[in-house]
Amino acid sequence: MWSSLKKSRIVFPLVLAAGLSAGCTDHSGDQSALPAEYQFLRERRLALDEAPSVRAGLPYERIELTYFNPWVMGGDRIQFSADGTALMANREGYWKGTVRLFKFGHLCYLLESLGFEEMEARYSGDLFDATTVTMQAWPRGSEDPVEVEDYAGVAPLEFQTLELAINGVARGLDWKSVPAEVALAEWR
Repeated sequence: MWSSLKKSRIVFPLVLAAGLSAGCTDHSGDQSALPAEYQFLRERRLALDEAPSVRAGLPYERIELTYFNPWVMGGDRIQFSADGTALMANREGYWKGTVRLFKFGHLCYLLESLGFEEMEARYSGDLFDATTVTMQAWPRGSEDPVEVEDYAGVAPLEFQTLELAINGVARGLDWKSVPAEVALAEWR
């Protein structure tokens, strides 16, 4: 089940630390420098009744990562939603889990900090039959996602950092197998 998610439990904290420190402002001393929608990440606590407004204040509604390998005519697909829904599909079946608000918030912060929306729409290597990695993020209130595609692993380091972070979050979830019709009904 974890073909594309290997070793992510170790990699995610390292990637997150590197992503937050590489080219990002140091917010350790100045709490006001951290954007308001991310203050809950620094405080590391949140009252239960605050969660809905924090979720509604995050800049992205959904984040999705898809792998397509032409040699197997398929691949893995992972989707996280701001409401906490996590879905995954691969050759072994369909899976459902729950992504914590803090993890989803960290991913939103990384998308913004690493300039996801400013990346080129497609990065392509001069190879034949390589794997394509597609990342999509739906800005709040938008029906259309921002989409970046990496064919043959040539996207910039920022894209690869985001890919590893998403895989790291997915690797840490408690996934439950669900029937295809259940997963597909919830997939947006």
